[in-house]
Amino acid sequence: MSRAPSELRATRERALRAAEALIGPDKCIKDRARFDTLLNDVERLGRELLLSDAPAHSDGFNILPSMREYHEQRAMGSVGGAAGGYVVAPGESAELFDRLRPASVVLTAGPRILEMEGLELYVPRMGSSVSVGVYQENAEITASDPSLAAVVFRARKLAALVRGANEWFGDAPAAREILSMDLIKTMAETIDDECLEGDGTGGHFLGLRHSGASTETELGEGNGTTPSPDNVLSAIERLQTSNARANAIFLHPRTWGVFKRSKDGMGKYLFSPDPSAEAPLSMFGVPVFLSSQISITETVGSSTDCSWIGVADMTQTAFARRLDTEIVYDQSRYLEYDQTAVRVVSRADFARVNDEAVEILTGVRG
Repeated sequence: MSRAPSELRATRERALRAAEALIGPDKCIKDRARFDTLLNDVERLGRELLLSDAPAHSDGFNILPSMREYHEQRAMGSVGGAAGGYVVAPGESAELFDRLRPASVVLTAGPRILEMEGLELYVPRMGSSVSVGVYQENAEITASDPSLAAVVFRARKLAALVRGANEWFGDAPAAREILSMDLIKTMAETIDDECLEGDGTGGHFLGLRHSGASTETELGEGNGTTPSPDNVLSAIERLQTSNARANAIFLHPRTWGVFKRSKDGMGKYLFSPDPSAEAPLSMFGVPVFLSSQISITETVGSSTDCSWIGVADMTQTAFARRLDTEIVYDQSRYLEYDQTAVRVVSRADFARVNDEAVEILTGVRG
């Protein structure tokens, strides 16, 4: 008795997730036999889906077309890009973004999501507000003129170039989906790096750390120091003074380890009194987001091992994205190796709408 397409998809998804878990940070496969078995399962389930009433890729996970799909779409000329590539349809591109969001620390923190239709997007904001006063009867009301400013988002390129055996890029969904998962994971890490550490030069985003408009507070007395919960609480209070509401705290995992090791006068851990339980990722009711993209090699005075902490109101930041993700296959570049090159290009930008919505603590040591 054949299984329902929904059951096949769910089983196939679990096999894909298990295969992805076997790929280590260094891209090495931990258990080759288990990995190959999972890929075979995915292939088999994919064939079953093809014979069912539902398309094999209706879960939207695979962002890479097969070579057959790629050449068919190019021949039709209906979704060709400027470089003769395969442009992911807006609906599929939105699904790609939905996959990126939970993989990215910054996107998970909840910035406003804007859509760009051109190279630049201008978002108006108040430069100075209207003056409101209290007046006696018949007294002259002083006129005030508000000034408007704008936050400019410019489409910046996020791209990847990968190569693989032509056997991979035939009609085998498993290999392409494994590559899709890796592209999504790596793109999410790049987005985090740009939104947190980007310096705004050379096509990079202007991230939270390097915007001169941020309020920065250096810890220690010139050489950095170990942070305390009081430092974070003070940053939250400064945001509240600026009429912002802290809803995200960004830390390097090393810094979170410092906080988790904090103890009270009785020797009990402050963040996890029960050592057998994981400390909740929260400080003073504000969610904590960990990212290894945050630097731990900043120089403050004579210390070269400093990091930073960001306390932000993410509702006053925004991530702008273009909907056109382009995929280009090139079968000639590595012809002598019988390999195909794949280039994936997307465009986006990140900015704060209110400069006072972010507090940065520098000189953070481990």
